[in-house]
Amino acid sequence: MTDHSGLNIEHGFEIIPGGAANEAAGHEISAPEDDSRLAAAAELKPVIEFARALAKAVKAARMYPANNPIYARFQTELQEKLGTCFADSSGIRLVIGQHRLFCQGECVYESGDPEDNLARLFFRDGIRELTFHAGIDRSEMARFLDMVRATSARESIEDLVTQLWDDSLPHVTYIAIDDILDQGIGNEPVPAEFGSDFMNYVDFETDFNELDDDVVPDAAREEAVTRAGEFHRQLMESGDRRILSLSVAEEATLRPEVESEDQAGLVLRVLDTFFDVIEQDSDPSTRGVIIAVLEKALVSLVAQRQWMAAGHILRAVTDLIERRPDLVEMHGQAIDAILTTSTDETRREALCEALNRTIVAAPDSEEGYLSAIRPEGVTALCELLGVVESRRGRMALVNTLVRIGRGNLDILLSHLRDERWYVVRNILLVLGRMKATVAVRHIQPLVTHEDLNVRREALAALSQIGDGEAVDALLALLRDSDPRIRVSAARSLSHLGKRAVNPLLQIILANDFDSRPLEERRGFFESLGRTNSPDVLPFLKMLLGKKPLFKKKEAEEMRVCAVEALARMRGPQVKALLDLALTDPSSIVRAAVAGAQKRRDDEVPDDV
Repeated sequence: MTDHSGLNIEHGFEIIPGGAANEAAGHEISAPEDDSRLAAAAELKPVIEFARALAKAVKAARMYPANNPIYARFQTELQEKLGTCFADSSGIRLVIGQHRLFCQGECVYESGDPEDNLARLFFRDGIRELTFHAGIDRSEMARFLDMVRATSARESIEDLVTQLWDDSLPHVTYIAIDDILDQGIGNEPVPAEFGSDFMNYVDFETDFNELDDDVVPDAAREEAVTRAGEFHRQLMESGDRRILSLSVAEEATLRPEVESEDQAGLVLRVLDTFFDVIEQDSDPSTRGVIIAVLEKALVSLVAQRQWMAAGHILRAVTDLIERRPDLVEMHGQAIDAILTTSTDETRREALCEALNRTIVAAPDSEEGYLSAIRPEGVTALCELLGVVESRRGRMALVNTLVRIGRGNLDILLSHLRDERWYVVRNILLVLGRMKATVAVRHIQPLVTHEDLNVRREALAALSQIGDGEAVDALLALLRDSDPRIRVSAARSLSHLGKRAVNPLLQIILANDFDSRPLEERRGFFESLGRTNSPDVLPFLKMLLGKKPLFKKKEAEEMRVCAVEALARMRGPQVKALLDLALTDPSSIVRAAVAGAQKRRDDEVPDDV
């Protein structure tokens, strides 16, 4: 069945090309494959720009009074985008999904912010299609924006559908869930997702559907939706406001959390508005003032430990730098001031305090700030590595440096000469994770560093880099004068798997290997086992079978070493060889097998 706007109704849900029907019915659909997940079709570009302008205008309507010049500029931009669309068509028909807007089956708008998501706002009020027709003027659009503002700010006791019905805007038409249900559907039952119960608690369902799939199982989600809907139905039918009651203590706990969430959302919306004005305002002096205000806001937010909001400023600055080189050229000094302030001494002290916390709740985490720091902050983060004491904090710094340090390798390499061993160790960890091949010649001398932790991390970094000069360096270290370095190099090489077998066997088969200390020999065999290569099994089987009349002690020690290698391996052939070793006449070998089997049952192979 088709209504006057061309919407097709079949069995109570909307059929839209490209899968938009599914989202319009409350089901998520897979997004387009491109990075922005927005429609790439050239003919829809004006609609995409209109949808963005509409979202900005709605946000401005919530932030400014109707006579504010900034709000007026957003209205002007919106009318311009409308005019561009109407040059090629007589109307803009938007299908409303839970989180996206669609046109002609393609996604033309989406937002990751649930507070400012235009699609979510329309969807929650039951609107499933919205059409703007040619002829809509500025005053009519202003009335529409005011309705949306009143609904989102909860100033109106009526939802958006009711307001549209009452005001009857001549050039704005819509289809809501009620309209869909009013269509004749014969004897077919109304689908559950569009039933009256759904209409009673659509807000509950959309809220629960936004929960993370990995955190909340489907069964728990469905049960929560059902229970929430039942409570809401009882509330609507009985008028009893005491169905869900809170104790004084519970209210005292919940109220600060709710107020904190509201405040955080408001701060982000204000910041977004500032950046919108920077992009929209044609007056350089106005933009300069706002950029200066943003720097002060960053200082204030960090002082209050509002890390997420402070990071929001840095991410928006990064976005501005990437998209608007013209503004960067004009206001480069002011923008640089924000970036410099973000990691200056005062901000570093605040970060150090935050990073030294051992237990951190997600809303209070400094991760939102660290993840937004730009490459210009590498030096500051390296300095923090020398003062942050908690392992959690150090790892957060390491992860950030891995992300932003590639273009600043000279700074990282300079810190390899730091007198503090723990700084050097952590920089080595960064370079290894970055697989920075150019750092190999700087890392190699550190395998003889006076501190054991640095030596181990240097070898680990070389094995992580794992190519070219790094492998050559590890191979050379197999013949180092210090047996501890030789064993550590062997263990690092073992991470290369089958590629490490031949170099290790060359050392093991060398004439002087039998005369080396037993601990070193066991270390090389353990490394050979860690490669888990089946190529070594014939060699190990041969060693287990050697029971000469002379040099019994040496042969016995080599069989123990073979057992050590097998203890680090996995596979049915390995178990068979260990069972064979259990029949060895030497009690020392049999004891080694028993220990190996216990380790295999209790542990996973350890790491370097």
